[in-house]
Amino acid sequence: MAVPRMDVFADRDKNQPRRRVRLGFSTDDPGRAEGWHPKIDNGTDPVCIIVDEAKTVPDGVFEAFDRCTRTFQLWVSSPGAPRGQFYEAHHSRSSDFFTRKIRSDQCPHLDPAKRERDLQTYGEDHPVYRSMHLAEFTSDNDRLVIDSGRLARALEGQPTSNKKGEVVAFCDFAAGRDENVLAIRRGNSVEIIRAWREADTVQACRTFAHLFEEHELRPAWIWGDADGLGTVMIDQLSELGWRINRFHGGKPAIAPDEYANLIGEVWHIGVREIERGRIHLGQLDQTTFRQISSRRSEWASNGKLRIEAKDVMAKHGLRSPDRADALLGAIACGARLSGAITGAVKTKTASDAFTVETIRSFSEF
Repeated sequence: MAVPRMDVFADRDKNQPRRRVRLGFSTDDPGRAEGWHPKIDNGTDPVCIIVDEAKTVPDGVFEAFDRCTRTFQLWVSSPGAPRGQFYEAHHSRSSDFFTRKIRSDQCPHLDPAKRERDLQTYGEDHPVYRSMHLAEFTSDNDRLVIDSGRLARALEGQPTSNKKGEVVAFCDFAAGRDENVLAIRRGNSVEIIRAWREADTVQACRTFAHLFEEHELRPAWIWGDADGLGTVMIDQLSELGWRINRFHGGKPAIAPDEYANLIGEVWHIGVREIERGRIHLGQLDQTTFRQISSRRSEWASNGKLRIEAKDVMAKHGLRSPDRADALLGAIACGARLSGAITGAVKTKTASDAFTVETIRSFSEF
């Protein structure tokens, strides 16, 4: 949460001599949330607590509110992870609350065109769409970004290869037991060109440079994982004459309202393109198949979607998903990440308050 702050609002009713006060604050410190009581009595100055974005509020803050002498309370939020007080209010503690689930199609202020765009963008089963428009929590059974069954069905229904269009390459760098990986997408067709282990970073960079030349790539088409060891290897590639794009997975997402970081957005977008029949993968090798279908989605503390961290995967006995990172990076990077909007469609909302740019599917580039 943000650094604790408190804003005080007061307004005077000309016909009422008594001062009416509303207090608004944001905090993750339970000590700042307790101690609210009527100054006179419940009938004269009752306390009403309204919790906005309730899914992101820590349990300790809700427990602090239980120490307050409140007459009314209202918790409001879009759904998120299947945990926390807001979730329990709709499930195990539902008998203690009057709950309402309001779908987006019940909101007259929402432009139906946005709902349709989000449906086309995410799909009805995507956690973001289910949260924003269906007012549903994502259950633990749905936490895999994509399970093996859905991935297998997507491969069975994949489109015909069409290599005309945008060219994007993605490098996942490693040293020692993890793999260096190069994946290339041409049009709607993406493949892992090579995956190999090499402890010597200089030699690994020379191999990458050779592959770039062999596949007639240009530096502007290539993205490289610049976190950790990747920074060193991208610098070495630059010395070899290959000044490629730097990809930082921990940076903010292109759609920051939905995703906690860029790598989480890339995984969900890449998988969505595969599942919706927009990407040709050919015969996917067993290692890559397993890596794509074994990583989990999770909700960050701010209510945004992300993917399971690699150190957490390691605790479950899962190796670093180097091939999946490269393949999905090749699918999701390119014009979208560079800021070049190819085939953009600008659509104004009913209120004309802002403009949303929708990019056509990668198969249309």
